[in-house]
Amino acid sequence: MGALALLMPLALGVAACDDDGPTGPSLTLDAVAGIYDPTELTFDPQGSPPPGDVLSQIQATQPQLVISATGGFQIAFLDPVTGFIRTPGGLAERTEDGVRLVFSNQTDADLLLLPRTLLLTFDEDTGTLTFGGALSVPRARLLSLFPDLYGGEAFQDPTPGTLIVTFERRATS
Repeated sequence: MGALALLMPLALGVAACDDDGPTGPSLTLDAVAGIYDPTELTFDPQGSPPPGDVLSQIQATQPQLVISATGGFQIAFLDPVTGFIRTPGGLAERTEDGVRLVFSNQTDADLLLLPRTLLLTFDEDTGTLTFGGALSVPRARLLSLFPDLYGGEAFQDPTPGTLIVTFERRATS
């Protein structure tokens, strides 16, 4: 009984060391922080319509994603509907395999047909952040971005489909 009593505090001390805080890549955003250029941003509505290339709609200026090591992000682009430069942003959090971008509000995310919480996978070798998956987007924004492509479509609201996103890190000098 005496030996067990001596070992209990030691075992509790070791267990407490494991719970002191996070370890691994979730400690810092340094690995993914930087400036990224979008190389693919498409939304493919369910059914027979062709995919909409959001990136081609915002290419009038050089769109970019900036992720700060302090936990924020912004995406700067020229909105083809309003003609204004927009900079929606929010919080950036490191995940086990990339970064989680949480927009300040859903309206900002909808500007680019993105979800409010966007989970991007980071490939350190290529310097890319990617996402691909099912998503429903606001019908009105989809039609305003692509009036010629989807003007005659009777989409439901929100419109389900598949979103593909790729950002490539800019080379630093």
